[in-house]
Formats: sequence, C-alpha cells, structure tokens
Amino acid sequence: MPPDPDAQPPWVPHTDVFVNQAGEFVIKVELAALRREDLELKVQDHCLEIVGRRPDTDRSNESEYLVTEIDCGPFRRVVDVPASYDINSAVAEYQNGVLRVVVPGKRSDWRLRLR
Repeated sequence: MPPDPDAQPPWVPHTDVFVNQAGEFVIKVELAALRREDLELKVQDHCLEIVGRRPDTDRSNESEYLVTEIDCGPFRRVVDVPASYDINSAVAEYQNGVLRVVVPGKRSDWRLRLR
C-alpha cells in the first residue's frame, strides 16, 4: 500500500546526549505536554528508539493560526548507544516534560577505568 499523502510526517524532539561525571551515557529528550503512556521506548542493536504522539488538542480547521511552532502528532527519535554501554540496563524517567534515559557502562569497562 502506498504511503498516505495526507499523513503527518513524524517530527524529531530536541535531544541532549552526553556522558555524565559518573561515566554514564545520558539521553535527555524534551517532550512537553505528553503523558508517560504516550511514550514508547524500543531497544535494538545498541539503538534506543523513542516514539509517540503529542496530541493536537487546540488546533482546528476553524482557527486561523498566525504562528505554529509547537510540533504535534507522531514523533520519532533514534539514538545510537556505544557498545561500551549496557543498553539493557538503562533506566528511564519522565518528569516535567523531559524524558531522561541513563545507560550505565558495562561492568568490564568499570574495572578498566579503576586501574
């Protein structure tokens, strides 16, 4: 089946990716106006995929918008996680419109850092 030409393309949320002072790989994603149940996290081949949908509750065909900068509808973000981090031990927290995923380094890497 061909793609729906009227379908809204996914948008990409703003994301910070960094290694914190504890040596953990951290992914922060700005996702205001969402509930936890609106988010889905998938892990495959050292990639974290974040998908969901931000509701479009205020927009209608009857309104005449002058500026529209807030993305609504489906979104998708994929972050490659280095193999030296244990993606299967990641911990995710969603609070105040920010998703924070912390991925610890593999235990063997921790021993190497201590030497």
